[in-house]
Amino acid sequence: MKTLHQLMLKDTDYEEILHRKENPSDVKELMEYSDAVDHVVKVWKDGIEAHGVEDAFEVSQEVFGSLIGVRMLIFDLEGYAPSVSLIEATKMLSDLKCKMMPMVKSYARTPTLAQWYLTIGNVIDMSYRNIRRGVNGSK
Repeated sequence: MKTLHQLMLKDTDYEEILHRKENPSDVKELMEYSDAVDHVVKVWKDGIEAHGVEDAFEVSQEVFGSLIGVRMLIFDLEGYAPSVSLIEATKMLSDLKCKMMPMVKSYARTPTLAQWYLTIGNVIDMSYRNIRRGVNGSK
């Protein structure tokens, strides 16, 4: 069984990326964050499967698929102007947050962890929007 510390990837190479005080403020930082989220999902899947939850693999695959689309959105910010409309981007970011809800609900009795999982999608969403608008000196 994994500890809260392990599930939050503390004392790993991802701790600094996932637990920093400020949200990612440029494309590189947001890509690093989304890469770290891959590891969060993997650790979640491994931990929840140890409890006999059968749909953990399917949930993780849905989140990974959504993360691929979000990375394409982030990469799209590298150009002169984003080619993906804000409405379409909003749909993709909302999809990621929805796909992560089973992760949140799976640890509903551990509020610290559930809240942290919930925050991950919001960090990606807010960071994407700020970078797209050029906040924090980006773009």
